[in-house]
Amino acid sequence: KKQELSLGEVRLCQSSLTKRKRKSETLYIIRQLCYIGIMENRIPMNSESLQEAFHAIYQDFFSKCSIAGSASGTFWFAGEYAVLEGGLAILQKVPMRFYIGISPSEKPGVTDLGGYEFVHSKKEFKKVDFHYWWQITKEAFNDFLENELKKTLPDGYPPGINITYLSEIPTSSGINASAALSATMACAFLTYTGEITPEIYNSWKGKKVSELSKDNLFDRAFRLAWKIEAILHGGAS
Repeated sequence: KKQELSLGEVRLCQSSLTKRKRKSETLYIIRQLCYIGIMENRIPMNSESLQEAFHAIYQDFFSKCSIAGSASGTFWFAGEYAVLEGGLAILQKVPMRFYIGISPSEKPGVTDLGGYEFVHSKKEFKKVDFHYWWQITKEAFNDFLENELKKTLPDGYPPGINITYLSEIPTSSGINASAALSATMACAFLTYTGEITPEIYNSWKGKKVSELSKDNLFDRAFRLAWKIEAILHGGAS
């Protein structure tokens, strides 16, 4: 049905449309300004930017360690479980790391000195205990490392170790924080006991899996990391 509008009604419609358009444009400008403000205050999520923004935190962490190591998180696009059956996977290393530091202690066994975790929502580091992440595994984890110490600690070394942590990786976010922790812990531990040197770790870069699988030292680090991962999760694939 054809509807006729008076001249006054047409002007009213045009005025209403103009107001809505101006309101829409105003809201768009406000959103853009807010976005720019957020981007200006944003801390890029990578190790280099975090170290620059929180220099004192990293300085405190490294000052407590005689040996320190780190490993990056991993994002799986596809195939996380397929690889367990020999399939293919697509993944990407993320520029955020889990750091572990070890220092000698006259106190026998393993002493957890705690550490820092970056809280992404608040853009700040907070102090945490390691077992804040895996509460139920505290006793099993300490017992395992203490047994490893007794088997591998060279003569003349202090009877215990202190462990310190710093995590840039958000936990329970699908970025493999526990795997980064396990790999770092294994490598830092074996470096501390003198079983593997940094030069040996560097020699593994670029090697094929078929070559690494025949390397006894790599097998030692891999199995230690796998056992730590299994303890953290109460079993591992």
